Amino acid sequence: MNLHETIEHILRSNPAYIGENGEILKTKVIEAVSNLDSFLVKAFRDNEITCKVFFSQIEDTWVLNQEKLKWVVNSKEFLEDSYTAYTSEIGLTTGGRFLSASTDVVLDFPYKDAIVVGGQDKDDQKRQEIMYHEILGYDQITNLKAPKVLANAKRYTSEGTEDDIILDDNDNLIIKGNNYAALNSLLERYKEKVKLIYIDPPFNTLNDSFQYNDRFNRATWLTFMQNRLKIAKKLLKSSGIIFVQIDKNEEHYLKVLMDKIFGEENFVNSIAVQSSTASGNKTAHKDKTIIKTKDSILVYKNSTNIILNPQYMAQDKWDTHFNSILHKGDNGYETLSLRDYMIQEGIIPEDYKIDENSINDEFFLNFVFENRKKIYTTKSSIPKVIKEESISKQGEIISYFDNNNEPQFALNGRRLGFLNNNIKYVDGEEVIAKLVTDIWVDINFNNTQNEGGISFPAGKKPEQLLKRIIELSTNRGDLVLDFFVGSGTTASVCHKLNRRYIGIEQMNYINNLTVQRLKNVISGDKSGISTLVDVNWQGGGTFVYCELLEDSQRLIDMIISANEDTIQGIKETIYHSEQIVPYILTSDLKKADKAFSELTLEDKKEVLIGLIDKNKLYVNYSSIDDDEYEVSEEDKAFSKSFYEGSGSHE
Repeated sequence: MNLHETIEHILRSNPAYIGENGEILKTKVIEAVSNLDSFLVKAFRDNEITCKVFFSQIEDTWVLNQEKLKWVVNSKEFLEDSYTAYTSEIGLTTGGRFLSASTDVVLDFPYKDAIVVGGQDKDDQKRQEIMYHEILGYDQITNLKAPKVLANAKRYTSEGTEDDIILDDNDNLIIKGNNYAALNSLLERYKEKVKLIYIDPPFNTLNDSFQYNDRFNRATWLTFMQNRLKIAKKLLKSSGIIFVQIDKNEEHYLKVLMDKIFGEENFVNSIAVQSSTASGNKTAHKDKTIIKTKDSILVYKNSTNIILNPQYMAQDKWDTHFNSILHKGDNGYETLSLRDYMIQEGIIPEDYKIDENSINDEFFLNFVFENRKKIYTTKSSIPKVIKEESISKQGEIISYFDNNNEPQFALNGRRLGFLNNNIKYVDGEEVIAKLVTDIWVDINFNNTQNEGGISFPAGKKPEQLLKRIIELSTNRGDLVLDFFVGSGTTASVCHKLNRRYIGIEQMNYINNLTVQRLKNVISGDKSGISTLVDVNWQGGGTFVYCELLEDSQRLIDMIISANEDTIQGIKETIYHSEQIVPYILTSDLKKADKAFSELTLEDKKEVLIGLIDKNKLYVNYSSIDDDEYEVSEEDKAFSKSFYEGSGSHE
C-alpha cells in the first residue's frame, strides 16, 4: 500500500472516524490528531510507513508531527472535499499573520514543499515539470531519493580510456543524469566532504529552460532550487561555502530562500560581477530602463568556521598618495618628495608629472618596484603612545604591531604605509594590487566561446571567474562540486588548479562538450587560465565519467517491437508502471487513454515512447542484483566501489 492507502486503512479500523455513508470524517480525524488521541498515535506509530513519515525520534521518545499529519488528511489528494494549500499566488507572509505585525518575513510560494524533477535533457525541449509534495508524494519521492546504479563508467587519462574500473577516493567525477537523483546518490559517499559548491543554474528567463511553465514559473524555479540546495547543504563540510550565480530576475527571491536553507547568519555577501557591457542591442531601450551589465553571486557559508584566501587584482592607476620616499642620511631617516627624488636621480625629467597614468610608464614602474620598501604614504591613525615615542625620536623609524598582529612603522609621529604592502602576486606575477571586494569588474566575459577547445556560444563562464572563486575558497586537494556543470568550466579550472571535483549534467551535450573539454585539458589545453604564470598548464591528470542507469529502455524496446495485437497490453503496463506514473498527472493519462484507440499504430508507439522519454527514471542501487534490470558485472563492480568504498579522503 502507498501512503494514502495506509492512512485510510488505519483510520477505517476505528469506527469513530467513519460516517454513516462510509466516508472518513475529516473533522473527527483532525480533532483526534490535535488531541493526540491514544488510538491514533499508537496505530500510526506501529505502522512502518506512517511512522517513518510522521514521527521523529528524540532519544528514546517518538514525537508525532501533528501539523504534517493534519496537512495530509486535509489535502484534496486524500479527501475529495478538502482543499489544497497551494492555491495562493506568490506572496510574503509570516505564519499567516499580517506583515505589519511581525518583523520576520518568510517567502511563501506555491509548491514550496514540493520536489521538481528537472527532466529536460535537450536545450529545445519545453515541457511542464510535474511536482510532488514532500508529504503527498512520499512513495514517489523515496524512490527519487534512493541511490542509483552507476553505469558505463570510464576513466580518462593521458594514455587513453580505461573501462571496467572501480572508483578511487582521489578520482574526479563527471555524472550524467538528473541532478536531483545524482545529488541524492552522492550523499552516500560524499556527505560533509565538499569544500566548495559553485553553480550557475538556469536563470528563469525567457531564454532558458523554465520559460514553458507560464503560470507558476517562479514557484517552479524556486521549488527546483530548494530541492537541490537542501541536499547541497548536506554535502558541504562544516567549513564549506557555496557560490550561486544568478541574475536580476530571481536574485532577491533566491536570497530569501537561501537564508532559510543556510541560515541568514551564514550569508557572506552578494558579489556583483560585470558580465557584459552597455553596447549594441543592449542600449536600444536606454531611455526606458537601466541597462543590465552584471550578474550577482550569492555566497553562503555552511557554518561560522570558514577561512578565505584573500584575492587581489592589479591596479590600473597609480595611487598618487604614495608621494614620499625615505632617505637615510647622517642624522637618521628623512623624507623626500618622490617626484623630486626621481628627478634628482635622473629617472624622470623635470617637467614630468606623476599622476594616475604613471603606472603605465615602464621606467617609473621599474623604479617604484625597486624602491617599494622606501616609497610610502602617511596614515593619520596611530596609537597615542607610539605617536609620542615617534615624535620624541625624530628621524628614527619606530616599529610596532597593530591589533591584528600586523607590523606597522612610524616616523616623526606619523604612521607609514609602504608601497611594498600593496605589491602582491596576481596570476603568478608581482603587480601593484588592490584587494578584491564584492564588485568584480576586471574579468573579461567576452571571447569565452571557444575556451577549452569546445564551442558553447551561450552561457559559458570565463575560466578566470572560476579561478578566482576556487582560489578564494579552497586549497589544493579540496573537493569542489558543480551540479549544473554545463560546458565544464568549473571542472576544467579545478583540474588545472589541482582541486578534486564532481560535476553533474543531464543534458545530452555532456559527451560532446563537458567530457570533450576535460579530455582537452588532460591533453594540455592552452586556452583560458592555462598560460598564466601560476598555472602553466602542461596537461595530465584523470577523471571518471559515469551515468545514472536508466530504467526505461526495456519498455521502449517493447513498444518498438509491438503490433496491433500487443500494443494495448503494453499501454496498460506503461500506465501502471511505477517508472512512469510518478511523473504523469492522472488527467493526462485519461486523455491519452481516451484518444489511444483512434491512433495509428505508429502514433500509438510515438505517444507511449514520448511518455517514457520525457520522464527518465533510474535503477535503484538496492535493485542492482535484480535480474529484471540486467545490470552488467562491470556496472555492479563500479557501483559497489562507489557506495561501499571508503570515501574517506579529506
